[in-house]
Amino acid sequence: MAKKRKDRNECADSAASAAVEPMLNCATRAAKRSRGELEPALSIAIRLARAEVEECALILKHAESFADGGRFKAANERVLDVEPKLYEVQHLLNAATLLNRRMKELADRD
Repeated sequence: MAKKRKDRNECADSAASAAVEPMLNCATRAAKRSRGELEPALSIAIRLARAEVEECALILKHAESFADGGRFKAANERVLDVEPKLYEVQHLLNAATLLNRRMKELADRD
């Protein structure tokens, strides 16, 4: 009885292997397409992060000029405007890191 189960399992394994092979080929083709779609997304994430950081730098320059002129309340208000932008930048960088990691995983499959 145990031998029959083993034979059935071997048949099931070979059938499963035969069924998985075309799926792996399909997954490989999809991975190549995915990689092509990830590269532009990575560029966009980096571009958006850079734009936000540049805007933060401009806001901080204004805050610095307010502080130099003795307008500390205005300087503080400007500095507080930077925090949400940096929060967004952090999320964009996290997305870029995730995209980069995924692209490396896809490249390793090739």
